[in-house]
Amino acid sequence: MDLSLLPLTVFLLLLATFAGACPASERAALLAFKASMYDDTMGIFSTWTGSNCCSNWYGISCDPTNGRVADITLRGEAEHPPVFLPSAQAGKPGFMSGTISPEICKINRLTTLVLADWKNISGSIPSCISELPILRIIDVVGNRIDGELPEGIGKLKTMTVLNVADNLIDGRIPKSLTELSSLMHLDLSNNRLTGIIPSNFGNLRMLSRALLGGNKLSGEIPKSIGSMYRLADLDISQNQITGEVPSSFGSMRVLSSLYLDCNHISGKLPSSLLKSRGLNILNLSRNAVQGTIPDVFGPHSYFTALDLSYNLFKGTVPKSISTAAYIGHLDLSNNHLCGQIPHGAPFNHLEASSFVGNDCLCGGPLTHKC
Repeated sequence: MDLSLLPLTVFLLLLATFAGACPASERAALLAFKASMYDDTMGIFSTWTGSNCCSNWYGISCDPTNGRVADITLRGEAEHPPVFLPSAQAGKPGFMSGTISPEICKINRLTTLVLADWKNISGSIPSCISELPILRIIDVVGNRIDGELPEGIGKLKTMTVLNVADNLIDGRIPKSLTELSSLMHLDLSNNRLTGIIPSNFGNLRMLSRALLGGNKLSGEIPKSIGSMYRLADLDISQNQITGEVPSSFGSMRVLSSLYLDCNHISGKLPSSLLKSRGLNILNLSRNAVQGTIPDVFGPHSYFTALDLSYNLFKGTVPKSISTAAYIGHLDLSNNHLCGQIPHGAPFNHLEASSFVGNDCLCGGPLTHKC
């Protein structure tokens, strides 16, 4: 026998051994999870039969090297619905009730937990979930999950995605959340979170998306966010945020969208934001920002959407806007602006709704002539 082939032979034998295996404890944990859920639309749990949970159990994937359950991925609005569904039912959104059983924490090599868009999964996220050492993804968007986020969630050092949007989660953002050093995508939007955004939120150095809109968060925007060099999308809209917009946001090189609308933000608009070469969506509408709109636009300015409506801006419409490379949607309505609206692009394609509700603006596209 060629001894050089021995390591490969052993590996293949191990693979074959593990391929037919499913730890009894993990199978029992999955069955406890199944018992706490009720699915009357897709019937996905009808596939959860037999002794091997690594074989043909819909939504369950195992690590081929050790036979341990690695992924639970169940989506109520799956792009590719289960093949066992009747054709008349395929493509329709799923509907599942129940709670997340803490027995799931016994699957201690779990890397992915996706229970997204089932509409009616309720109860809280089990606190023991923070004890799963290699969990990378939690996605439970689009349910009725309530209670608070686990206080110890910061223990999940390998976590890259945390998506709990569109639920009923309340309480504060756990202090330990800022210890998720591998986190890249955070979506807490459209819940009932209260309290402040942790002052050291900027410690999440790997984060590229931070979506916190549609809650009841208060306090000021942490200045530490300005040092997040990977952050591309920041949404803190529809909260109760006060204070000023940090000027450092204009120096964030990859920040492309910034949603701060529907808060209680005051102070002046930092000129650095409008001079930013990367920012292309800025929504600061429905706040109490005052002063003049900085006249700092230029050939580098590229905004697909710039909404400064419903604030306290005074002065004139910046003439330098006409030098911008591109301004798609512009809304300066319902402020205290005066004077003539500049001519040329982008003003030629804008409607009166972009300028109504100001003190004394005149000229096209308004009917009031100068």
